[in-house]
Amino acid sequence: MKIPCWLMATGALALAVPVAHAQVARPAMTQYPAHPGNYTRSNRSLVTRVVIHKAQGNNSAGWSANPAATSSSHYDVHKSGQVFQCVQEKDIAWHAGNYTYNATSIGIEHGGYAQYNDTTDIQYRNSAHLVAWICVRHRIPIDRAHVIGHAEVPHPTIPGRFGGRNAHWDPGPHWRWDHFMNLVRSYAGGAAPPTTAPPPAAPGARPTLRHGDRSIQVAYLQNKLRDAGFDPGPTDGVFGNMTLSAVRRFQQARGLTVDGVVGPQTWGALEQQAPPAPAPQPVVNPTPAPPAPAPTTRPTLRHGDRSIQVAYLQNKLRAAGFDPGPTDGHFGNMTLAAVRRYQQARGLVVDGVVGPQTWASLESSAPPPAAPPPPAAPAPAPAPQPGSRPTLRLGDRSIQVAYLQNKLRAAGFDPGPSDGYFGNQTLAAVRRYQQAKGLVVDGVVGPQTWGSLGW
Repeated sequence: MKIPCWLMATGALALAVPVAHAQVARPAMTQYPAHPGNYTRSNRSLVTRVVIHKAQGNNSAGWSANPAATSSSHYDVHKSGQVFQCVQEKDIAWHAGNYTYNATSIGIEHGGYAQYNDTTDIQYRNSAHLVAWICVRHRIPIDRAHVIGHAEVPHPTIPGRFGGRNAHWDPGPHWRWDHFMNLVRSYAGGAAPPTTAPPPAAPGARPTLRHGDRSIQVAYLQNKLRDAGFDPGPTDGVFGNMTLSAVRRFQQARGLTVDGVVGPQTWGALEQQAPPAPAPQPVVNPTPAPPAPAPTTRPTLRHGDRSIQVAYLQNKLRAAGFDPGPTDGHFGNMTLAAVRRYQQARGLVVDGVVGPQTWASLESSAPPPAAPPPPAAPAPAPAPQPGSRPTLRLGDRSIQVAYLQNKLRAAGFDPGPSDGYFGNQTLAAVRRYQQAKGLVVDGVVGPQTWGSLGW
């Protein structure tokens, strides 16, 4: 390494990587090269940061290899813990939405979704091992100023905006930064940290689970359902409506009693080795919004906050006719703009801070303003190649889905975030669009629907 990055840091920052961090074993990894058109060939030696991403899909390595992707990361860590190297560290991956950060950082994608608490224990551990190995070799201080999320990358041209050029918010509010950084420090110190998740119980010790339960066994159930092809929603340990629906669909597909209760027979079917029977995935009710906080616990919220209270605020703003962006629990730029518009419309102090007066107004029974403001412009998605119009349906994940979502939003039908996932919100938007345009209302985007949308 010709120009060690510690020469560019202050002495105090350089001390953040003690001498004891001299040796970290190279993690096991598989080479999965990105397409040469998706990164910049270089011979750089100065690396000052690691940027953490969520892929908005099961992985990103395959996408980086696609010549149409126009993006890449150096590494991709799957939910299974498997690590893929897509771009060599000497080269510049296109991951941050800010070329200065691209040129001086290493990007690590993680299979999963920013809006879900779906990062697995082995994924955290293997990613932390990888980050420790990177930081020690490049003399990057192991702190939150140098190991950052994509949401913390500045916009390249607009001061005060973050998430890179396209305002990304990953790895999202569920990423356990304290836990992750402790793992990184443990690996950098030469000691593998203890396993934090208890091993699953023996089949005979499985508890009976039902709607309303909350436990690590519910989280294990949710992973088993997802592995079997039945989407239970986020792996959050809460047996809610989506998990109940997934249990019932699984029971029906396996010829079990369809009662939504996970007892010995359902556990036995989930844990057997035979492949699951194919079953259609109907639309399920979304997880209910978080309950209203009690007046005595209503917090003051401001830009940058991340909590379930922010998710509740976002739902209240949307119900009042002010679009805060996705209900992700992150008080970002879109939520800030919605708060300010709401405050202005209600004659409140327009400071973007949600305190007692703004909360009281949001929770009053007064009707919202008659004319809500226009929706914010969607994040751009690259237009797919002409002639590559695919048939899309519920469950698909691709850049074509992101393009569809932007076309639907432009037509006035909100599909949710442009995340490339054809979920329930996108399905509902497709059906509303088809009905409004006099098309067959089947929720499938084929030639007629594409033609009506203008592609």
